[in-house]
Amino acid sequence: MRFVTRRDLWLSITIWACVLLAIFSGLSPLLISGADAVGGTVVFIISFGVAGLLLWIWLGTVYCVTESTLVIHNGPFKKIIPLESITSVKSVRSVVASAATSVQRLEILYNKYDIIYISPLDEEAFLAEVQKRCPRATVHTR
Repeated sequence: MRFVTRRDLWLSITIWACVLLAIFSGLSPLLISGADAVGGTVVFIISFGVAGLLLWIWLGTVYCVTESTLVIHNGPFKKIIPLESITSVKSVRSVVASAATSVQRLEILYNKYDIIYISPLDEEAFLAEVQKRCPRATVHTR
């Protein structure tokens, strides 16, 4: 089952502002007369690369629960967690850097000491799916 991510407004504004700033930064050396062509091209490539990566992460964050795994796609990054390794899932509010695009998150404890935070839009359906597929896991609801 596929779950889209919840996105906070403040984070959306921040990400889109950074993308627009990177695009503007990449274009500005090319628009300034007398700018170095090689340097301008390098700035263009780096700036558009940063903008593309930010957009890929922002738009490509999704969580998939399969028969045996939780797959977290975060742009070009992918994390696979075996469902049998999940010990606990609980709702938290946090700003810790993670694969979550909202401060309203789920904290997933897996293996012995590993933690990951995600923010599915339909939190109740996600928790029900995890509880169904991971009967050993402790699932805390709000």
